[in-house]
Amino acid sequence: MIYILIANDLRKRINSDEFRLNQPLPREVILAEEYQVSRMTLRRAIDCLVEDGLIERRHGSGNFVIDKEIAHENKGLNSLTELSQKNNKSIVSQVLSFSMIPAPVSVAQRLKIQHGELVYYIVRVRYLDDRPVHYEESYLPVKLYPTLSIAHLEKSKFDYIEKEAGFVIEGNYFTFLPILTPASIAAYLKVEEGTPTMQVTSISNAPDGTILDFSITTENIHHYQSTYYFRRTR
Repeated sequence: MIYILIANDLRKRINSDEFRLNQPLPREVILAEEYQVSRMTLRRAIDCLVEDGLIERRHGSGNFVIDKEIAHENKGLNSLTELSQKNNKSIVSQVLSFSMIPAPVSVAQRLKIQHGELVYYIVRVRYLDDRPVHYEESYLPVKLYPTLSIAHLEKSKFDYIEKEAGFVIEGNYFTFLPILTPASIAAYLKVEEGTPTMQVTSISNAPDGTILDFSITTENIHHYQSTYYFRRTR
């Protein structure tokens, strides 16, 4: 049916760079003219997207994009690689920087190591289905990972830490901070300078309290969303 074809086309457009979250779609009369259908047919297409949770009708304001299909629900601690595999998405990690540096005071405090101790400084851009979703800066103690290489970081960092280095990641501390993207990061995420994004600071720890990883990730919320489910404990 024609409205299903229109809904599928709009779905592709919503999941592309054409629309951002909380952005309104063009008015229904304009879309109906664009697709050369009646407004009733266009509304049936919009209904499909409303039912799928991608579009929200706001009385007096129009139809707004409220979700994209590149989205993950976290009910436990999973890496982006693990989440992408669960959702049949392809992921590519581009390593922009890989070096050893003396740990600055702020980094040493978070990793619970001595100031000046050698750490890896790593910068990666992570692409989900060819879209840049994460700009990630990581600091890892060199003494914990003597075999770490760029090849490992082009895959899953968690996999290397657990399967090759032999550590158990017990959990992560997360801090979320909305930011206006600086030009240096915006270029890699393919957004305009000053675009709102989410900065996530994470610190991974082993069961004995050893800090395994300290990362600062800028998430492109216009292409990627994370939903976290935290079970209440009593």
